[in-house]
Amino acid sequence: QGQVALTNVLLKINRRQATGPAPAFGSTSDKDLDREYDIVKCLKALMNNKYGADDALAHQQVPVALATCLTSPRLTTRKLVSEVLTFLCHWADGQGHLKVLQAMDHVKTQTGENGRFDAWMRIVEVTIDGRGKMGSLVGASEEVRSGGIGRENLLMEYAVATLFLLNMIIDAPERDLQLRCHIRAQ
Repeated sequence: QGQVALTNVLLKINRRQATGPAPAFGSTSDKDLDREYDIVKCLKALMNNKYGADDALAHQQVPVALATCLTSPRLTTRKLVSEVLTFLCHWADGQGHLKVLQAMDHVKTQTGENGRFDAWMRIVEVTIDGRGKMGSLVGASEEVRSGGIGRENLLMEYAVATLFLLNMIIDAPERDLQLRCHIRAQ
């Protein structure tokens, strides 16, 4: 029940957050963002064995809470969530993939989006476009400017983790060609 309790707190934090890469003024505190990141780290540690990973898939609330964090204002949280969801997609011979897709559908209906991956892809695009011209701070977004020295490396790690998750979502249904084509079309 530890994972369910953690995801309850995570879902409450995510309900308070504004949508989009930059939260509305005063809507999300740094304390909430720190707590969100720490909870995702705890969930990753709990899923680091067979029992924890099986328990995560037994409760649909866990993948839903993680999928909601894909649109978090904090880049480190989005990177970590991408890694955890990639693992879950690979777990339990396709059952994890199905649970992650169901979680993405739940987030889609919760946010009122048209496509399953629209909100997530919008955040990824804004984050990568906010990098700046040729790696400099010219034309960079506020998120990148305030990031400090290691931000470029973190941005690269986030892009790689996102690509891994995207490939896992698209390529996981090995035996179902129709489902693969349907997911790729989205």
